[in-house]
Amino acid sequence: IFFLSRPISFLSMTVPNPVVLSTPNKEPQGGGLDKIDAKAFVRFYSKISIDSESSSGAPVIRLFDRKSYISVHGYDDEPYIVSRILYKSVAQVVHVNGGGRPLPSITLTHQLLPIILKELLVPSSADAVKYRVEYWQEGPSGFGLVSASSPGRLDPFMEEQICANPNAFLDEHPIVAAVTVKYDATHALRTVGFAYIDSFSHRLGACEFVDDA
Repeated sequence: IFFLSRPISFLSMTVPNPVVLSTPNKEPQGGGLDKIDAKAFVRFYSKISIDSESSSGAPVIRLFDRKSYISVHGYDDEPYIVSRILYKSVAQVVHVNGGGRPLPSITLTHQLLPIILKELLVPSSADAVKYRVEYWQEGPSGFGLVSASSPGRLDPFMEEQICANPNAFLDEHPIVAAVTVKYDATHALRTVGFAYIDSFSHRLGACEFVDDA
């Protein structure tokens, strides 16, 4: 353990066109959506899409807790946004046919919930797209809105979900890191170097500093 007496300069960069290992969806493709009442749900979703439209104009991502899994739906690329974040592809998106226009949909496990909430509500840069996230839970009489948040305005429920498992991100997306320590006997200085590669966000980071504590 090193205790530092000066700030560290950290270099981080985005890697173009990286090779990414996709995270497997632990639910079967479609995630049980073939068992729902598609016609009733599409009708319900079309209604809430209008009723709960974001007043700020921010894109709205609605998460539906179906007890054994979570689903995301939408005609405005919502499932595709989630699919690209979690899986770096859109192959997991399926369509629920309720008799009219098929509704694009995707499923995810509860283990992935902290990751998608963190990506949507805690943007990594100032110019990142700011989403409004709604969390709907299934009950005896249908779905009810449990929580609604946006970046900088997290309600207690979503904040708790993001912080519930601090290792959730690492469990699904391991990060490779390396630390080196060089000792200069002439000047009695110890130099510490650190580097990492994050295949999920396609980033490389590195820093080096003199430990003069």
